[in-house]
Amino acid sequence: MMFGYALNETSEFLFLPLVALHRILKDLATSRHQGTIDCLRPDAKGRSRCFMMVVS
Repeated sequence: MMFGYALNETSEFLFLPLVALHRILKDLATSRHQGTIDCLRPDAKGRSRCFMMVVS
């Protein structure tokens, strides 16, 4: 069973911090494959933190 909801923050209907993190990790994977950054390993992980304010 899966729970969730869609947002209109991005074209993927996901949270903006999650989409940004996916793009950053994709770029890091590209750099790892090209050998630009030699200390990266295939098990790289990412974490993001976002503070949102609701203005009414």
